[in-house]
Amino acid sequence: MKFTKPLQDSDEDVVHVYQWDASPHSLFYSLCTGAIKINAKVRQYNFNILKRLRVHSGYFLFHINLTKTAYFFKNKEALVTRLRERNIVPLNYQVNDTSKKHLQALCRHIGLNSTLAPVAGDENELLIVKTNFNYGGKAEKRLLSSQSRRLNVQSLNYNTEIIYPVLERKKIKYEDWNNENLIIEKFIANKSNHIYRVYKLLNRIVISEVIENNLIKKLRVVTQRTNYFINLNNNDTLSGNNLKFHDLLADIIRLSNAMHLDFAAIDVVKCDEDKYHIIDVNLTPNWNRDDYPELLNFLAAALCRR
Repeated sequence: MKFTKPLQDSDEDVVHVYQWDASPHSLFYSLCTGAIKINAKVRQYNFNILKRLRVHSGYFLFHINLTKTAYFFKNKEALVTRLRERNIVPLNYQVNDTSKKHLQALCRHIGLNSTLAPVAGDENELLIVKTNFNYGGKAEKRLLSSQSRRLNVQSLNYNTEIIYPVLERKKIKYEDWNNENLIIEKFIANKSNHIYRVYKLLNRIVISEVIENNLIKKLRVVTQRTNYFINLNNNDTLSGNNLKFHDLLADIIRLSNAMHLDFAAIDVVKCDEDKYHIIDVNLTPNWNRDDYPELLNFLAAALCRR
């Protein structure tokens, strides 16, 4: 199934995207080229959002490029109620925090492997220092001071250009351990240099198994990439080559249920003991490729309710 002009055949498949600081190269715009974009405003009245809707059916994606969005909306629950009254399915409306500290605390809470490093431990253990915000916190740095106050973004004392350093525990500074905008994690790696990016849209999941030889893997210098397609509505989905991802898929489903993820790109690393660690959840992932149309088509089919 191909979607050269997806989601335009009938009103029921129309997707409205309520976007804030989203890149034009967002993955969602690649898999859903017919999406209707609505530019978001901080604390916008629901009336002004609803009057921008073109149809009374379809989907509404909350596509806010900020790590924490609990204070972005005046009354999100009321907005969601109005959307549902119009037979519009809200996507990602329950996700308010994708910070790394929240993610790792949640992973630990639901029984998944957590990368959060304790202060005390082997002084020679390799750890990695990251910003607690997505994309290194660049979106938060672009906020006006008035917007920061309204969003309750109180402190931004971090370097957005930081190259995540991998250091022995004994070399990490005291102030880094106590900086609320930083997180210090165990550095997870494997001899095969595999990293996984998992794309989820409703009942569709694509696991990209990638080989990248860089120490910090950003999927930029990829030597090999294999995609595995999983339809959660299909009982036979875990067969053949997909069977090896049984544990990873179970972790993704558990996390998605706990975070109420409808659409996301999830980064996962595996240690040499074959244990998976979820390290990042991105609700506004970019997509700059044109060589995997089957990936886009597969995900896009999740939005077809007919």
